[in-house]
Order: sequence, then structure tokens, then C-alpha cells
Amino acid sequence: RVRLTAPHCWLRLISEGMCVLTGLVRYAIAVSRQVLFPVAAASPAAAGLWAFGAYSLAPVLHVLGIGLLPDSLLMTLTAACLWQTLRMLDAVEVKRLRAWLLLGALLGLAGLAKYTAIFVALPVLACLLAAHGWRLFLRPAPWLALALAVAMVSPVFVWNAQHDWISFTYQLHHGAGSRWQWSTMAVFVLAQLLMYPLLAWGCIGLRRIWPGGGARRWTDPRLWLLVFFALPFGVLMYLSGGGSGLPHWTAPAWVALSPFAGVGLSALWNA
Repeated sequence: RVRLTAPHCWLRLISEGMCVLTGLVRYAIAVSRQVLFPVAAASPAAAGLWAFGAYSLAPVLHVLGIGLLPDSLLMTLTAACLWQTLRMLDAVEVKRLRAWLLLGALLGLAGLAKYTAIFVALPVLACLLAAHGWRLFLRPAPWLALALAVAMVSPVFVWNAQHDWISFTYQLHHGAGSRWQWSTMAVFVLAQLLMYPLLAWGCIGLRRIWPGGGARRWTDPRLWLLVFFALPFGVLMYLSGGGSGLPHWTAPAWVALSPFAGVGLSALWNA
């Protein structure tokens, strides 16, 4: 902001625009029931509205909508990576070079936004492997996407190498916290449930998303999309036991869960 001498109002508009874009991407994912949510009990439009409503009623997300933080950018990029990964579960789409380059660009931007973008990259890998297997890497397109992402993120590593890795060192110490305690983690989880109420409640309806109730097929690549939420939330929840968890750190994870929560809430409403 200082280097660009941008007025505060423009910075607010950037974060608000990112928040709106995040909402639109999440809505698009939630309404794609024919691809992601084969649930007869919920209409795509209802799922999208519930996803948008659950997202809008989370207080922390409103703060990130007016304050330009790294998480504000990562929220949008997480939703975009989730959407692109969903599209690339298709056997035809995954063969297109432009799809891979777009995915690589999104991952590169996410890496520039915040270091925790690694929690976005790993679910992308897990979902695509579950859908297409290791033979996926026999093609040049995935490697080109990886090269693009690495090239875009390289300024972060170059700068840190020139400054004794100060940023990485700080983040590692900041994330580790102090003495780990169960009670501290419990407080963190309770705070999360209070700050993301409908998103958390929507998890109850997730059992209605895949036919078969408890006998879900873990080989279904669509189910692996939940790793976009489970991985970052699980890691941050554990780290919170050391007293290092901040409420907005989990915002990108909750954004990734919101399409699922929308379908879950819609299914519960129609139950």
C-alpha cells in the first residue's frame, strides 16, 4: 500500500471484490450437483443459496471482506483451485493443456498470497490422483503446470534466501506456539463453531451427499475434495494447542467446505 500510495478506499474495494468473487465461485461449485452432489433431496439452486447464506453468516469472513489480509486473497484462490480441480476430475478436461496451465497459475498465485497455500496444493494432488491415478504424470501437461507454479512462487524463495530465510523462520516459530494443551485446542474448536456456525452445522448433512450412507466409497475422487477443508483445518487445530491459532487462519478451509455445507444444509432442510 505504501509503495503504491493507494488510498484506503481502494484497498477496501480490492478485498470486497475478492470476497464477492469468492462467493460467486462457491455458488458455482454448489450448484454443480450433476458433477459433485448426486442428491435427489436437494436442488442445485437451493444448495447454492444455502452455501452463500452459510458463508455470509460467518462473522470472521466479513472482517476479511473489508481488511486486505493474505487470507482474503487465499480464500478466493482456494475456491478457484477447488473449482478447477472439480472440473479436472473429468477425463476429457484433464487432458487439456490450458486446464493444467490455469491450475498451475492459480496455485502459483496462492503461493504468493500465503505460505499455507501448501494446504491447497496437496488436496489438488490427492483429488487428481484419486480420479486418474499415477499415469497422470506420464503426460507433459502436469509438469508444465508444476513448472509454472514454481516459477510464480520463486520470488518468495529468492527473497528469503537473500535475507537468511527470515520469513520462513518467523512463520515456523509463530505456528509452533508454546506448550501444547488440550484445553487450548478445545477453546479454539469452540470458537470456530461459534464463528462459522452454519458452515459447521452443514457438515451434519454431508452424509446425504453420497448414496449409501455410512458405506461411502473412499475411492470416489469427489469425496477427496473434502481434503481442501480437512487438511488445513486439522493442522491448524492441532497447532492451536500450542496457543498459536488465530480465528481467520481457517477461513480458506471453511470457504472450501461451504459448497459441501450448502448441499448438506439443503438436504437437512428437505429431510
